[in-house]
Amino acid sequence: MLTAFDFRRLGSLIFATVLILFTATTYAKDRIFLIDSFHQGELFCRAFRVTKQTSIDIHAVGALSAFNRDQMAAYSWIIRSGSLRPVWEMTIDNTERYKRDKYLREYQSTQELEPGDYEVYFYAGSPSLISGFSFDLGGLGKALEKLKINLGDQKKALEKQKAKLKSEKGKININGDVYDLTDGTDVRDDIISEYSLEITGETKDISRIECAYSSDRVIAEILQPDNDLYASKGFSLAQPLQVEVTAIGENAGMADDFADYGWIVNAETRKRVWSMAEAVTDLAGGAEKNKLVIDRLNLPKGDYVVYYVTDDSHTYDDWNAVPPYNPQAYGIRVTALRKDDLKYVKPYQDTYSQAALIAIVRAGNDFFETIPFHVAKDCDVRVYAIGEYGESSETFADYGWIERVGDEDLFWEMTERNTHHAGGASKNRAFDDIVHLTAGDYVLGFVTDDSHAYGDWNSGPPYDQKNYGISIYATGQAFDPTVIKQLPKETASANVLAKITYVGDDADESQVFVLDKPMRVHVVCLGEGSGSDLADYGWIENAVDDDIVWEMTYRRSKWAGGADKNRLVDTYVMLDAGKYRARYVSDDSHSFGNWNADPPNNPQRWGITITKGE
Repeated sequence: MLTAFDFRRLGSLIFATVLILFTATTYAKDRIFLIDSFHQGELFCRAFRVTKQTSIDIHAVGALSAFNRDQMAAYSWIIRSGSLRPVWEMTIDNTERYKRDKYLREYQSTQELEPGDYEVYFYAGSPSLISGFSFDLGGLGKALEKLKINLGDQKKALEKQKAKLKSEKGKININGDVYDLTDGTDVRDDIISEYSLEITGETKDISRIECAYSSDRVIAEILQPDNDLYASKGFSLAQPLQVEVTAIGENAGMADDFADYGWIVNAETRKRVWSMAEAVTDLAGGAEKNKLVIDRLNLPKGDYVVYYVTDDSHTYDDWNAVPPYNPQAYGIRVTALRKDDLKYVKPYQDTYSQAALIAIVRAGNDFFETIPFHVAKDCDVRVYAIGEYGESSETFADYGWIERVGDEDLFWEMTERNTHHAGGASKNRAFDDIVHLTAGDYVLGFVTDDSHAYGDWNSGPPYDQKNYGISIYATGQAFDPTVIKQLPKETASANVLAKITYVGDDADESQVFVLDKPMRVHVVCLGEGSGSDLADYGWIENAVDDDIVWEMTYRRSKWAGGADKNRLVDTYVMLDAGKYRARYVSDDSHSFGNWNADPPNNPQRWGITITKGE
């Protein structure tokens, strides 16, 4: 039988139980997000809105980098929507070892959030990726095959290395730790299955929204680019305006060695008014190669084009390393400082320079082409050329030029100083600027050597692969395209009697000319020689009896610029009336388009040219 005391104790127990249940119900936190079941390299984004100051509980499991134990290879972070910096992220310092694993790290704590919109990210990187890159044995095999061809004596050694990697299934041992170099697999297959992210909180103060990177002050933007992108977006300013440029790209090397980056040009002058490669960069978060630039520019009234380019990896939705804090901001955005400034901005389409007036493009290996053209009156044109610069030889291997018919020197040519990096390998160089042409006849030319050209790159290709070569475009909407007229291939100066130029290896060329009266002729012969011997040289012979009436000799020649063996004869010869033959021969190396040493000052004249000397 229960006493009064027992009833009092039972009442107190019931009250305590109800209080506990009430408290648990009042303060219980619901699951907001649960993200698991990752695949290698996946990036997840979930967005939410906080209506009042609140706290969330975060439980996340990620991993360290096997090659840099101070960096996270897989982890989570939170940013305010539209921001470029995190309000919270997993780090080495705020995580603990998970399940006694040397890679896995766990975060479990509470984070206070102010009212606003947020985005939570999780990147499922692999600890075994080296600086964000992976390798596949198939690609390695192809590279080794190329090396075997070029390094015959190393064939056995290369085969041994290839076999070793294959037998060890792409794994290497560094200081006792085994790392996997094969694409998409980890040292331990089960490590990614441990990754997870769970966030709980009071759902009455938190609602789901979409991940977005938006602004109401956008002038022009190229965001979330794909691989191998070459994109542009134009805008016009009705008056001078200060704008802000925000750009995120990839740079794993020197300051100007960007793989993904943007720039802005003045559409009328083709001058770069801003370039990410020339700006002061900051870390954008994630991998060290993620670079951020935020600049303010004072732009005059006029038309502008924004460009953004990428290489073949590490872009939006295809990251080969940890992405930046705000992956959706990857690319370039130009914004007005005030929304009201947008009334001075209009879209701009660069229609007048879309079709080239004259073009030599998609130039492959061992390529050579020239196009004569006539300029009816003085004008400015846009010249756009992409070529290959040999950094060791400090000369161009693939390049374009413009020569004026009748002139001895080149009118314009690609040089290291007037070109900039064209993307991909550092040897890819581009010229994109205005060139002033005076009325007259010209020749547009482009030449390549036997490697690294359109369709067969031996290292990273330039961004604008299809325009590898040289093109001439109109400038300004008022430009009259009829001013530039392409001429037949055989077009030459009226003073030229014979011309054998652009001579390559193993040549034996001739050209006949006739003099109807005795004449003093001008002979320019450019060739190769050392000591007293000539390897590439020319001469003039009587076409009737083959007697030599003039020939190039080493003693008559002088240095032609570049390598010491480049020799030049520039002289006048008196010839009787009659029929003559100009001849030129070359050996198997160091000739136009295939120099094995520095080329001469005017490489396009390699050969023999005979003109009227009167």
